[in-house]
Amino acid sequence: MTSTTSLRSRNDRHRGKRTIAVAIPLLAGVLAAMLVDPAGASTASRVDASSAATTGVVAPIPTLDWQPCLGGDLECTRAQVPLDYDHPNGRTTTLFMSRRLADDQADRIGTLFINPGGPGGPAARLVPYFADRLGDRVLRRFDIVGIDPRGIGRSTRVRCQPPGRIPPDPREFIPRTAEQAAPVIDFYTFLAEGCAKDHNAILNHMSTADVARDMDLIRQALGDTQLNYYGISYGSILGQTYAALFPDKVGAMVLDGVANPRAWTTGAEGDTRPVFARVGSGVGSWEALVSGFAECDRVGRHRCRLAGKVADYWRDIVNRLKRGPVSVGGGKVYYSDLVDNTLGALYSPSSYRLLVHEIGVAHRVLAGLEPAGKRTIALFRRGPTVRMPYAPAVLSSSAGPAMRAQQYSLPLEGVMCADTLNPHNPRAWIRAGALADRQGPWFSRDWVWLSNPCAHYPTSAHADAYEGPWHIATSSPVLLVANVHDPATPIGGARFVNTLLAGSRMLTLDQWGHVAMGRSHCVSTKTAAYLVTGALPRNGAVCRGNGQLFPQRD
Repeated sequence: MTSTTSLRSRNDRHRGKRTIAVAIPLLAGVLAAMLVDPAGASTASRVDASSAATTGVVAPIPTLDWQPCLGGDLECTRAQVPLDYDHPNGRTTTLFMSRRLADDQADRIGTLFINPGGPGGPAARLVPYFADRLGDRVLRRFDIVGIDPRGIGRSTRVRCQPPGRIPPDPREFIPRTAEQAAPVIDFYTFLAEGCAKDHNAILNHMSTADVARDMDLIRQALGDTQLNYYGISYGSILGQTYAALFPDKVGAMVLDGVANPRAWTTGAEGDTRPVFARVGSGVGSWEALVSGFAECDRVGRHRCRLAGKVADYWRDIVNRLKRGPVSVGGGKVYYSDLVDNTLGALYSPSSYRLLVHEIGVAHRVLAGLEPAGKRTIALFRRGPTVRMPYAPAVLSSSAGPAMRAQQYSLPLEGVMCADTLNPHNPRAWIRAGALADRQGPWFSRDWVWLSNPCAHYPTSAHADAYEGPWHIATSSPVLLVANVHDPATPIGGARFVNTLLAGSRMLTLDQWGHVAMGRSHCVSTKTAAYLVTGALPRNGAVCRGNGQLFPQRD
C-alpha cells in the first residue's frame, strides 16, 4: 500500500535523493529460552470495517493460537498477515509474538502493545523487560503483547545474499577523511547491493507503515476496539505512524523518547541531508556528555573524582586518537572504539560514574603515567555490545560476522532505508558527517554514517512508506515522555510532536540516559495512571529521576 505521497512525487520533490542500544538489554540468552515455536495461525475472514474505511484495505484477520512458552509466564503464537497490503488476500508473511496475561483477568482493560525501538528490535522477548518497568497497576489490568516486526527477530526475517567477495572489514568505521571513508562506503555498498540483487520478499515490505497495519490486524484479532500502546525510541515513530493511519483507533498511547517523524522520513522541504543528520541524535549525544561533565564539576570531587578535569581529559584522549590508532594492552585502539563505547555509556545514567572513571584510566595510560599491561579499558573495548533501542551498531561487530554466512540479515537497514529519504551518492555522507560534527562533536559522524547503506538500497523497499501529514487529531490524547538529556532522541523531538498531535500532553524527566521508562518513580506513577484511567499529567509536569548522576560514595 502506497503512502499519501507517491514515490514519483517523492523523487520529484527531492531530486538526487533516495527515498533506525547499553541501556536496554535484549536479554537474548535468558528470554530466548522462554520462547517456543507454536503452531502457525490459521486465517479467519472477519474484518474491522472502520479500519478498512480508514486505510482502504480489507485484510483477513488472523486467528491466534496461543501456546505456553517454556520457562516463563508468557504465551506465544504466530500469525499470517498480508505480505503486501495492496493485495490483502494474496501472499502472507509470518509474525511472531508473545503475551503476558493481565494479573487480574476479571478486571482486565485490554491489551497493551509494546515496541522497544531500534528499528530492528524484536519485541516478543522484551515483554518481561517492559513488565518489570510498567508497574503492578498496569500489569493487573492489561495483557502485554510484543510483536517481532515483519522482517525482524522470529517473524519472517529479511535475508540477503552476498553478491561476491567480501570487502575488507573497515577498522575505522567513523570516517573523518575521504581516505577513511572509502572502505566504509565499499562495505556498506556491498551490503546494500547484496540486498538489491538477491533478497527474500519481505525486504520490499518492511516500512513502519506496514508494521502499523500489522499491529492493527493483531488488535482486531485480540478483540480490542482501540489500540493501547507503549513505544520507546523508534517505537515512537511506529506509534505516530499508527496514529496517522488509524486516528480513530488510538486508545491510551505512551511515546517515550520521542523522535521527530518529519525529520525521520523526509526532512523539511529541500533538506537533502542523511536521516540522522536531520534527527539530531549527534547533537543529543554531545549534549548528554558535556552536561554530564558539567554535573561532575558541580557536585565536586567528593562525589566525582575528576571534577574540574574530566572535560579536559576527554579532549586529550579524543585528540590523541584522532591522530591515529594507539597500541594498548596488546592491541590497537581506534577513535571509533572510543566514540562508540562512550555513546553506549550515555544511554544509562548509572553508567556515568564508570564513564568518568574510565576516562581517567584511559588518560593516564595514553599519557604514559600508568602501564596498560593486559588490563581492559572499557572505553577502548572493541566487539559486540548489548543492543539498545535506536542505537548505532558497531559496523564490524554487527554486519561483519554476518557476511561469513551464506546469507545475512539487515533488520535495521530494512526499516530505515524503507522509511527515510537519503542522498543517492554515498560520498554525500562525507560532507554531511563533517557538517553535523560541527554541531554535535564526536558523535554526529557515528550517527550520520549509519544510514549510508540506504544510498544503494533497493528503491522498491520505499513504496509503502508513510510520509505524512503528521498533524493528527486522535480519538484519545497521546502522552509524550521526554528525557532532558537524552542522547539519542533529543527533547526537541517531543516538543515538536507535541505541536503535531492534537490534545497530546508532554511529561518531562529531568535526568540523563535514553528514554524515561524505569528511570523515575514519578514517571512510572503518572504513566500508569494515564494508561489505566486516562488521566493526563498537568501541563508542564516535570519528574525527577530515581537517583543522582553522581551519588555519594560509600
